[in-house]
Amino acid sequence: MRLRGSNLRTDSRSQYHSEKESDRHKGRADKSERTAYRMKTIEMNQSQTESSLRHFAIASKSYDRGRLNDKVPFWIEEVARKAQLGPESRILDVGCGTGSFTIDFTRKVSRQVVGVDPSREMLAQAKSKPDSRSVEWIVAVAEFLPIVDGGFDCIFMSQVWHHIAGKEVAVKESLRVLDENGRIVIRTFSHEQLRQKPVFWFFPEALPSQLREYTDIPELEKILIYHGYRSVDHHSYRSENYMLPRKYIEAAEKRWWSMLGLLSDEDRQRGIARLKEHIREHGDEKIGNDDVFTLVIGKK
Repeated sequence: MRLRGSNLRTDSRSQYHSEKESDRHKGRADKSERTAYRMKTIEMNQSQTESSLRHFAIASKSYDRGRLNDKVPFWIEEVARKAQLGPESRILDVGCGTGSFTIDFTRKVSRQVVGVDPSREMLAQAKSKPDSRSVEWIVAVAEFLPIVDGGFDCIFMSQVWHHIAGKEVAVKESLRVLDENGRIVIRTFSHEQLRQKPVFWFFPEALPSQLREYTDIPELEKILIYHGYRSVDHHSYRSENYMLPRKYIEAAEKRWWSMLGLLSDEDRQRGIARLKEHIREHGDEKIGNDDVFTLVIGKK
């Protein structure tokens, strides 16, 4: 009886190990399929990705000069409040660019911050800043994050969503790397906010492409819910701001903003000519340029 019992136990263990091995093979196969799908998405949208990378390679050294009015401390505080972040929170800044928000998160919220961006040139600028050593910097795209499952409590994206080629894949990746009850916070423009921006008075050729690239807020909320976020809400913001016409010219010439940097040279020169005409007629007086943004917050 002992021998039979021993045989039974041996058979049971063999079956258990066989099932576990089968599960491991299935897990590897599923992971391989997900990886192949993400890579295919990236390849299909490679033209858009390469265009953005070329723009940011050119713009990287003067990029921050076009964002002197970004009010970073306000946004860090607001994101921390809305996403319920604290000193132990793990924060992933996707599309971190030159790291202005990333580094400020480490100063004001948590020391566990990682910055991800596909542009090596932008990350080089980030790494040159004070306190940059407190951040781990990674070259990667939002669709394919080299991050363990459930590794973060919050994913932050500032003016990044419209640059992501494979948006649905990126949403699935965000859910994978977020811990239970984690949140994604997307700082972006609504279509209504885009139409209010004075830059399009002088560069109207840029507006149609921006309306195509920026997902309007109701649609963005639907995408997040459809792919697995339990709840999504948004908050709109406006603060008074002004800008000199000659600063718009400088922004266009130095390609500080992707909405101008990705224009054709001909369309960009048309806008610069309109600005110069405006200065001749009205002087280089400040133009109302209120900061308008929306935070979209999804809870896993």
